[in-house]
Amino acid sequence: MYKLYQVKKEKMHDFGFLSFEDAERYNGEGSVTLENYDLVYEFEMYSAEDIRLDDIYAMFNLHRPNDFTGHSMSASDVVEYDGSFYYCDDVGWKKLDWGNGGQSCDGQD
Repeated sequence: MYKLYQVKKEKMHDFGFLSFEDAERYNGEGSVTLENYDLVYEFEMYSAEDIRLDDIYAMFNLHRPNDFTGHSMSASDVVEYDGSFYYCDDVGWKKLDWGNGGQSCDGQD
C-alpha cells in the first residue's frame, strides 16, 4: 500500500511547495514532520519491485486517479511505502526518518 501526504491547508504558507532545504531553513531544523501533513490518498500499485518514486510523481501529474482530490504532486509532498517516507524535493527525493511517528527527519537522499 502506498500513501500520499500533502501539506495541511493551514500550513501551506510555511511548508507548501518548498524544497526540503528551504522548508527547514524557514521553519527550523527538524520541522518537516508528519503532523504538518494530511493523508490525501492511499493506493496499490502492482509489480512494486519495478515502481519508482518518479513513476508515482508522473501518475499524480499526468494520469491522476479520478477519485484523487489533492493538488498535482509537487515539492513538499510525501510518499509512504512499506514504512518508509520520501519527501518530493525540488530535484529528486529525500528519505525521511519518520519511523518514530513522524517526529524527525534525517534528510538523506
